[in-house]
Amino acid sequence: MGTVKVNYDNLLCAMKPDLSEEFSNIAEEVVLAVEFGIEVTKEQLQTLYDNLCAFAKEYGIKDANKIAEKIKPMLESND
Repeated sequence: MGTVKVNYDNLLCAMKPDLSEEFSNIAEEVVLAVEFGIEVTKEQLQTLYDNLCAFAKEYGIKDANKIAEKIKPMLESND
């Protein structure tokens, strides 16, 4: 399965957030749309991109930035 490196500050350590739930909240709308064959809008992609970048920064998870970078070309296209 692999591992994900996380950078918790003291407050987050005390709160013990569930990162999988946080990630699910970020990606849920787009993932469900794709699963049900619903067209994903640029606004939804932009929100997903912004939230992934914020998630990566807040928790120190570089892998979230890798996912965000894969979304970036879709945002830059003229479709």
